[in-house]
Amino acid sequence: MWLASLPLCLLGISISFLNDDNQIQLAANLLAFPLAILSGLWWPLALMPKQVQVIGQHLPVYPINQIAQSIVLKKTVHFADYGVTLGWTVILVGLVVYLNHHQKGARH
Repeated sequence: MWLASLPLCLLGISISFLNDDNQIQLAANLLAFPLAILSGLWWPLALMPKQVQVIGQHLPVYPINQIAQSIVLKKTVHFADYGVTLGWTVILVGLVVYLNHHQKGARH
């Protein structure tokens, strides 16, 4: 599970590159709540419109939740959940590397 949580850690790291504490708090809230709602953590995705379901299933929180539920319920974890999580991890690693490089360039 700790490997599956890498996208969320990377998302937090990317938010930390903001300079102002108020901006960090605002960005974290603007990301956390929509991710939780659209990924089906607050309401089941089946209650949402089809377009929102498709979007929610491709956000990083949904497959992490599916992996955790499969482990707890001792069911088979779907390979697609790992794929989406890995895809988000690669994208967010790229974002963190870019932000880190950009921030170092701004200091010099």
